This record gives sequence, structure tokens and C-alpha cells, in this order.
Amino acid sequence: MKLKEFQKNINIISNETWEEIKKESLVSAKHWNARNEWWNTKFYKNNPPNDGTSIQTPLKGKPEIPETRKIFYQSEYRFSLKNQPVGYFSNEFAMMCCETIRNFRDSSNNLWKEQLEPYLDGNTNPTPDAHGYPLNFMLRSNVTILDLRKNSKSLSLFDRSSKFNIKEIIYYRDDENYKFTWEISEIALKKKFDGIVYDSVRKPNDINLLGYNLVMFAEEKITEWSADKFTKSN
Repeated sequence: MKLKEFQKNINIISNETWEEIKKESLVSAKHWNARNEWWNTKFYKNNPPNDGTSIQTPLKGKPEIPETRKIFYQSEYRFSLKNQPVGYFSNEFAMMCCETIRNFRDSSNNLWKEQLEPYLDGNTNPTPDAHGYPLNFMLRSNVTILDLRKNSKSLSLFDRSSKFNIKEIIYYRDDENYKFTWEISEIALKKKFDGIVYDSVRKPNDINLLGYNLVMFAEEKITEWSADKFTKSN
């Protein structure tokens, strides 16, 4: 598949179709964003007592305070932008664990929620050399997210209008496919979307959890979660 051909096809999708895609995305958001809670974590070298308010050394990068770390950064992963930082989130804690903990993320087998329970209950530690610092966030009420989950109507519209198998592009775990998702993010940003929601992508099979991932373009459209903020935004 040629990148230039892909760029050309998604850039000639009509404004009317984009409005329909946006409408379907807004409708679906009422379901997948019902709790309005999104998780982000980062792992640091094990340094008991692993105080999240003290400077810690991440597995990659410079020392920082975990609880006040930057969530948005320049990325070359799925759905990143060329000249703008993005933030990555999962709408379930268990999903976030599978995306960020090496033993789970790189597993060659299908992973079920039951396999996570010993870890979630605190009975096992798959990362004895590292300590994770999870933070949770909520989307603001005026956010507009492009829904590219596998069974979404907006993905079907996008797929049909672009004349490409968008689902295959998004959900094929190959670094070479990232460049196609970057183009999707660029056009989504141009069409005034604040981010993209999509299903988890793992090798060789998708994870067996009912959760989604989110890449955010607009840092101002997401804030740390609190019961008070959640009540006011709903």
C-alpha cells in the first residue's frame, strides 16, 4: 500500500461525509464514555518507598515527579502527530495494565481479564524491577472524539469513503502501519477532532477485555478525574 495514495484518498473525503462521521462519533461517545474516566500510567525504576510526590527515575527518560509528570509528549507510535504532542489513555485500569506492563503487553497468547486478577488484587508483581504510577483523567464535556473502534458506524463510513481497508490499517500490529495512522490523525485534527478512540492492538491477537484506548490531541480537553468535576460535567 502506498502512503501517497492513502493520503490522497482520505484528503478527498467530502465535508458532508466528515460531518456524518462526526455525528456518528458523537452519538457513540454517549456509550463508550459513560463513566468519563481514562487511565494513564508510567513505570519508574523500583525505588522504595516509591513515593509518587518525589523525584523518580523512569525506565526511559529523565528523572521527574510521577504525579506531576507530563502526559502529552511527541510520539512516533500509533496515531501520533507530526508537530504536536499527544497523550495516550485507556478507559479501564485492566486495559491500561495490558498496554503498559511488559509481561502482559508482549505476551504471545491471548490475555483474559482473569489472568490479570492476581496482579490487580496485589498477589503477584510482574514488574519487580519497576513501579507504576497510574493517574486517571476525565474528558471535558465539549470534547469531540473520532470513533474508530472496530464495530463503530463512523469507522465504516471512513472505511467506505477512503476506498481503503481502514480497519486493517489500524488493527494490524506492524510499525510500518504507524505512518498510515499518523495521516489519519492529521486529517482528524484538521477536521476539528480532539482525539481518536480505538480498540486495543496486541500481537498476535486483540486483547479480550471490554475496553478502549484513546489518543488525545487537545491537552485542554482532558483533566484529572474527580467526583466533583465528573458531577459538574454531566
